[in-house]
Amino acid sequence: KGMIINELYNKKLLLVNKVLKNNICLIPNKINLNTNDVVLKTTDYKLEEFLKEYPLKKIDVDIKIELLIDKPMTITITDGINNITESSVIIEKAKTREVTKDDISKSLNKLGNTPYKLRKLNIIKDDNIFVSLKEINILRREVIDKLTSARTRVNNNIKINKSNITNFIKSDNRYYINALVRTEEQLKCCIDNNIDSIYITDYNLYTKYKTNKNIYYRVPRVNFNYKSFTDTNLLVGELGSIYKYKNNNTIVGDYYLNIVNSYSIKLLNSLNVNRVTLSPELDDKRIKDIMQNNYNVELIIYGRLELMVTKYCPLKKCLNYCKQCRNSKDKFYLSDRLAKKYPIIHDNCITHIMHNTNINKINNIDYYKNIGINNYRLEFFDEDYNTVKKYIENLKNML
Repeated sequence: KGMIINELYNKKLLLVNKVLKNNICLIPNKINLNTNDVVLKTTDYKLEEFLKEYPLKKIDVDIKIELLIDKPMTITITDGINNITESSVIIEKAKTREVTKDDISKSLNKLGNTPYKLRKLNIIKDDNIFVSLKEINILRREVIDKLTSARTRVNNNIKINKSNITNFIKSDNRYYINALVRTEEQLKCCIDNNIDSIYITDYNLYTKYKTNKNIYYRVPRVNFNYKSFTDTNLLVGELGSIYKYKNNNTIVGDYYLNIVNSYSIKLLNSLNVNRVTLSPELDDKRIKDIMQNNYNVELIIYGRLELMVTKYCPLKKCLNYCKQCRNSKDKFYLSDRLAKKYPIIHDNCITHIMHNTNINKINNIDYYKNIGINNYRLEFFDEDYNTVKKYIENLKNML
């Protein structure tokens, strides 16, 4: 391969937009790929153009209509799983023109804008009957709408076979206090107060203190350049980083993974994630249901959570702030119509929008202890040393 590359450099290179089979092309390595890294093709122009012309797949349905004199008109539709039957007007004898099977068939075949196509039509009718075709169309639309509702209905009564779930079983009954910090002042306070695990968002700050065994680096959610880590403590919030770092590092799953059920915990367990942070969207009842399995999970008990991350940078677009951004200590907020302020964290044109208030569940700590949670996280934002110390001491007293 090295000889082939050298020969290519000695020849005239062409800029092309496609490469044929068995040809060789050079691609700039802008994301620092290493040998044997996996590269996935995410879009294909030719495939997209082909799919535009590909006929839409529709669902086969069977329809039966009954038109019997002095009885309600009845239509039944089935997709093989769901059966919908509805009735409407009473069928009368025809006074002038009879409604034929051909008329009925044309009306019931009008499924063009629906996700269905007619596979079988069964018409049961008396001779010499009359019914308005408008009424047939109305009843047809009604049974189709109800079939769609039945097919899209969410089953909230799913039963989980807990015997097939591999558990993050807790190793002991000790309570752990963990903290996420954004400043060196917060970090020093956590070290001084013997916090069990300390998550650091700033990479430079992390490298300064990484020799401490309880220090973790929080891997960015948006990653343009994956750093190499071995035998490192990492807080990870997206699956790409978990797959990259799972074999040679100690990993804690962050709340960005949005863990809301036992199956997600089982998946992360199979990927060597040591501990999982539960989604802040879970209410206390659902947390209790999950903890029936005695999982080793972490719960955010206090802090300002992130609402959104986006590549759009309002500081650049609105204030032309790029030159000052990297070293600036200025604070920025988004304000809504109720004058609530949502802090912005600007990070190399990646914008993190934070919640306007802190969550605080410390007063509910007895409930969480009773259902078996051992790890509690304090998520700090702009708190000073004394404020951080106050929350740590308060939580310690509750535990």
